[in-house]
Amino acid sequence: MWSDVDWRRDRLTVGSPKTAHYVGHESRVISIFSEIYAPLQEVFEQVDTGQPYVLPMLRDRKAAAFRKPVMAAIKRTGLKQWP
Repeated sequence: MWSDVDWRRDRLTVGSPKTAHYVGHESRVISIFSEIYAPLQEVFEQVDTGQPYVLPMLRDRKAAAFRKPVMAAIKRTGLKQWP
């Protein structure tokens, strides 16, 4: 959700459903990498004000369905997938 983006500290809170049942492991905070900061900000500036989700198209999909489109996008850019 956009409310999970901390623009001031360049951080993003990511929910962790797999470990949510362990106290203190419901989410984790990660740095917003410099490579994605500008594109993320660009999307934020274009989103409807009532849209709370960063990736609304994934709300009805399982996480596994997201892997193939991301891998294809990385390949199209000519970048190398991280391990």
